[in-house]
Amino acid sequence: MANLSGRALFVLAVAVLSQSCGSDTPSSPSAGATPTPSPTVATGGALGLACGAAPMSDCGPNCCRVEGEEGQWEGHLWSAIQELQDAQPDLFDGQKIRDRDRFLREVARIAEQRFRLCVKPGPNDDEVGVKSANGMSEQYDVFEQNGRLRYPGYDGTCRPARF
Repeated sequence: MANLSGRALFVLAVAVLSQSCGSDTPSSPSAGATPTPSPTVATGGALGLACGAAPMSDCGPNCCRVEGEEGQWEGHLWSAIQELQDAQPDLFDGQKIRDRDRFLREVARIAEQRFRLCVKPGPNDDEVGVKSANGMSEQYDVFEQNGRLRYPGYDGTCRPARF
């Protein structure tokens, strides 16, 4: 066996002892599976940043037009709305929304966390914009003026992204 210096023995002893500290049961090496941390949305409370795309200035309605019958994120958006209906039923009276501002914020938050999309309420008070990058975004009218949910709500695609 090689001759180890006092410092090397100390480092080795600390490493061995630290492996057994903090547990009543001996630790065993895992069989190759490294836990994957769950994704988090680091927006600091701001909406529209979860996809990692930088904010854009509003290109206005002239950059938006309908491209087909539904948008590519319509299913994601409605999944977030259904999750909100299940999690916060007090926000709804059947299909009518009781607090429209809270509804828009919560739908955006859920869609950002679940799907890593950038979602931002507005520019109209019944819309959300959705994007995954700055090349394009889509606008969705998610409720009618009377507060009832609107499905399908695809309103148009904006090139470049509107927000």
